[in-house]
Amino acid sequence: MNIKTVLFCAILIETFINGTFVHPCANVEQPAKDSSQLLAQLVANANETHAINAGWTDITDEQLTTICTDYPNLKQLCLGGCKKLHRFDLGSLKQLTILDVSATDITDEQLTTICANNPGIEQLNFLMCKALNQFNLNPLRQLTKLEA
Repeated sequence: MNIKTVLFCAILIETFINGTFVHPCANVEQPAKDSSQLLAQLVANANETHAINAGWTDITDEQLTTICTDYPNLKQLCLGGCKKLHRFDLGSLKQLTILDVSATDITDEQLTTICANNPGIEQLNFLMCKALNQFNLNPLRQLTKLEA
């Protein structure tokens, strides 16, 4: 494990415990109330969309696939709390720099795939992901630009 990964994890734990944790997608528009509203917002802003906050919506795997296909230049994607997601297929988002998958059912295998396909991720939130092995930080080594 390299020092960058260790520092990132230590800072993440410390800031969460101290109550100073800033949501990585805090500068993204307010989340939609449901997936229908989210998709309507996307259509309305199609040419300018570089960040999507779908957090705590009922977005499905199929809808996520559509978003990833239609918006391959996304830089920020918030999926925190999206309980209907099971695949987390983000392979086409090569410009992704901020990803929030907190409070989801993402698995170690899925996180490994995301890290391998998106090494440019600078901020990654996976707090409260109960399906992840908290001691397996190896996938994070692939994120060469991960901020501490």
